Amino acid sequence: MFEKFNVLKRWQKILIIIIGILLLPLTLLLFSILFLVKSISKKSNKLLKILKIAISLVLIFILSIFNWVWWGEMFKMVTDPNYSTELNEQQERERKEEELKDKETKEKQELKDELENQKKKELEEKKKQEDLELAKKEKAEKERVEKENSKNGIRFNTVDEVKNLYKKNQEKITKREKVRDDLNWKEITLQNVLNHASNSKKLLGKLENVSDKIDLSMQIVAVDDLHHNTSQKIMKETLEYMIKEYKNSKLDNKEKLEDYLYITRYLDSKLKSYPEYKQKQEAIYQMYNLTKDRLRKIDTSSDIEKIDKALGIYVEKAKEKVEAPKPKIEESSKYSENQQTSETVYANGGSSKSNKYHSSPTAHNMEGAIPMSREEAESKGYVACKRCY
Repeated sequence: MFEKFNVLKRWQKILIIIIGILLLPLTLLLFSILFLVKSISKKSNKLLKILKIAISLVLIFILSIFNWVWWGEMFKMVTDPNYSTELNEQQERERKEEELKDKETKEKQELKDELENQKKKELEEKKKQEDLELAKKEKAEKERVEKENSKNGIRFNTVDEVKNLYKKNQEKITKREKVRDDLNWKEITLQNVLNHASNSKKLLGKLENVSDKIDLSMQIVAVDDLHHNTSQKIMKETLEYMIKEYKNSKLDNKEKLEDYLYITRYLDSKLKSYPEYKQKQEAIYQMYNLTKDRLRKIDTSSDIEKIDKALGIYVEKAKEKVEAPKPKIEESSKYSENQQTSETVYANGGSSKSNKYHSSPTAHNMEGAIPMSREEAESKGYVACKRCY
């Protein structure tokens, strides 16, 4: 076949090649058949021959199906005038279906993106809300701590802060007007007052000069304004605390001198509003002087004498000194009478309301015992304790 093709003229060869290209499916099928014929007729290795035949058959099968479909479609297009229209309509339907599918896919993706964005916004809103709640809690906690610190006198970090606030409110302080509105007098307890006193020590410790310390303590008491922000009940409790401290140690505890300075100054301001506490106010005022003198390391005997007198301790001590033992009288009746009048007994002091007198100042864990003669005790309505006598 190729030999015949070679002897053809050039234009014939070109024409055949063009026809072969135009009818490529048939040309390929023809070549496959020729390849099969040659594989069968040609003498060669048996295995190789079988392989060529198998390949030829596969090619012929595939190309036959292709030609069948191809030429069948071509035939329909030529013979059936509606086929082309139907084919175009089918293609149009497929295109529309493809567009619809793409649109659905796009809508699904948009819906998915919208849901994701919505979820993202919800998460952001939730986080924002959580942050807001956390900020509120932190603010509330901060306000609570500040309020608690304010109730306990933790307000100043430097001496200048106290001085500036004192200077700012000096007119109110001079007129004894209320300085602070951030405290609720119903909430302030004795412990809060003691905490104020204890915390004032931190600022006083920053000063070396005793006079400066005393002045600063006075200013802290003024700007803390507890005398306007504490109840009468707390005033009484604080007063009892100071009297007890005095009776126990004469305020000679060096660790508490600054505390006493603050408390006595506070009580002195508070007691001025209650005329019925005039005697106690005098005692507190002298305790304030006693504390200042102890800080200055000067003689305090005069202060103690004045406090004892204001508290009713001085008179009883004086009587104890005057009532010296009388000489023995031979008559037993006179001896008994003198022993009764000169005997010292101890009445309940402090906050106790008992009407018993005792043989010892510490009987039954008694605190603040008041010494006096037995005759005086009975004249005041006291009766003997059955356990002591």
